[in-house]
Amino acid sequence: EIRINLQSQDEEHIQKFYNAISADNHTIKYSKKVVAEKTYTQAYANIRDKKMVDDLNKLGCVNNKSLILTFPSEDQVPAKYLSHFIRGYFDGDGSLHFTQSGKAKTPNYRINFLGTEDFLIGIRKFFQKEKLCLEKKGNIYSFSISGNKQVEAALKLIYENSTDSIELNRKKIVYNNFLLHRLDGEPINIGCE
Repeated sequence: EIRINLQSQDEEHIQKFYNAISADNHTIKYSKKVVAEKTYTQAYANIRDKKMVDDLNKLGCVNNKSLILTFPSEDQVPAKYLSHFIRGYFDGDGSLHFTQSGKAKTPNYRINFLGTEDFLIGIRKFFQKEKLCLEKKGNIYSFSISGNKQVEAALKLIYENSTDSIELNRKKIVYNNFLLHRLDGEPINIGCE
């Protein structure tokens, strides 16, 4: 059995998944999740397909993978699909932040990924940012790219050849807003000392 949980506001992404695998007889389901005494509604997909489960397991998509996930090999994710894979990872475990600085309140953007050390080393290599540090946060790591031009280049790379049928709408809106508000001039992220 495969279960994909998303926050309820992303339910249209589950429908995109069902459309992509031609699961016309499946419907989006809902459940409640309590975190720190606050209740959230989740939308989820539930697929019972032994072959799909076996295929995903062979590709490294296993139960409780969060703390053991390794960056995929070329056999697992061919190079022509890598930007799509990383965009999907960004949709789940990535974020785009901005701060404002100076009297002009110039926005400064940062893209961030959370994950295992091995996985983030692979993402860092994908973006050709090997000099940037990973930051340990408990039992996971964080990897960030900052500077408006660098963030723009990274986002363009993961949205290259993308279509609405496979994008998470909420993150694509954030990306589009970033492009609309992007200003020239930003700090340069030189990496580790």
